[in-house]
Amino acid sequence: MNQFRWSYPLGTALGAALRVHVSWLLLLALAVCVPLIQGTGFIGVLTGLIFSVLLFGSVLLHELAHGWMAQRHGIAVPEVTLLPVGGLARLEQAPRTSDQEIEIAMAGPTASAVFALVRSGTPRGRVYAELTRDGRAQGEEVAPSAAPAARPARD
Repeated sequence: MNQFRWSYPLGTALGAALRVHVSWLLLLALAVCVPLIQGTGFIGVLTGLIFSVLLFGSVLLHELAHGWMAQRHGIAVPEVTLLPVGGLARLEQAPRTSDQEIEIAMAGPTASAVFALVRSGTPRGRVYAELTRDGRAQGEEVAPSAAPAARPARD
């Protein structure tokens, strides 16, 4: 039984039906429209789309980690629903012990932390994260203009 209206099948993973909520389309629209409105052009749109894909991958990995740990404890996971603000790995039954519940609960944040560490260590991950409004990376040198900068008057 699907608990989220407006979610659609995406496939299966680890034996669970993957569903994606239509609100992902809103996020993609924002990722494209906001940079265009701000005038950042192709770099802004590309950065927004890359962010959206990485967010989707992060949410997917997070929820699949919960499901994988539940399956390790013999709990079936019939469905995983993904939303931009998180997701839900639906378990067929509650964990039998508090230790199982803690392990299942911690599997998602652990996977997210590993994903963040791996992604932040890549050169392109740092560059995309540092793009500014005008498309230059923060700290990138700008060619000096032909006119010298005015110096402040001394008292």
